[in-house]
Amino acid sequence: MSNCTVEVYGTEEARAEIATMIATGHAETCQLTYARWQAVVEMVAAFAYFQRARMRQFYRIVGAHWDRAGEISVRFDARGMDMRDDVSERRFQWGAIDAVQKTKGATVLRSGMSMIAIPDTAIPEGLTAKEFGARLNDWRSA
Repeated sequence: MSNCTVEVYGTEEARAEIATMIATGHAETCQLTYARWQAVVEMVAAFAYFQRARMRQFYRIVGAHWDRAGEISVRFDARGMDMRDDVSERRFQWGAIDAVQKTKGATVLRSGMSMIAIPDTAIPEGLTAKEFGARLNDWRSA
């Protein structure tokens, strides 16, 4: 018996090839491989499906929280930041804030893996987004 490699493109074809190899006595010396491009396409499709399903579940859970939380009130001062809504209160000292960065339409505060986006439309009157970010960074670095 000589060595062989058989490339297959799907599960049914793989089963048929394995059955043939066993029936003809070639199972010991024949290597069965899937077409690489087919495997990559299948993995990407599976990832996209599961990611989409997980994100739908995430938005369902987060959306339910937002419905209960109501309006969020945030207060900044030299000691840190207080956030309050109808169901929770959070306090961050400036030492807990790793970064303050400007993005399109918001100023983002990062604390570990958490990110808090303050929309530009919520910045106190009389301050530009740039001035707001500078003030937060001054407090953070003090």
